[in-house]
Amino acid sequence: MLVAIAGWYLHNLDDSAAAEQSLEAAMAADPANHAALRALVALHGGRGDWSRAAAYLTSASANTVIPGAGPVCV
Repeated sequence: MLVAIAGWYLHNLDDSAAAEQSLEAAMAADPANHAALRALVALHGGRGDWSRAAAYLTSASANTVIPGAGPVCV
């Protein structure tokens, strides 16, 4: 729902700040929300803020669980 709201903010109101807040709320509610992650990466990539896009991808990769894999010791 929050991802759809973010799309509405972005496409109908051209409000990328409100869209970003909605997507971040979606990620806070469910860190495995792939649609919100892709939208945040696209949003920041479109702004040319590649370091922020990379930070979201890095954070998501740290939260990734591979089914059947045991615990990862770092």
